[in-house]
Amino acid sequence: MNQAPPRISIVIPVYNEEPLLRAAAVDLRERLAPLGWSYEVILAENG
Repeated sequence: MNQAPPRISIVIPVYNEEPLLRAAAVDLRERLAPLGWSYEVILAENG
């Protein structure tokens, strides 16, 4: 199955942020949904 690459990539640096990740992901999804774009979220820990 071929899938088109995401229209945008969002890179979020994290460090000891586990308690906030779920809320941040939900908020981000809600803000991006109206745009109708395909996207990917990359969480980068320790650089």
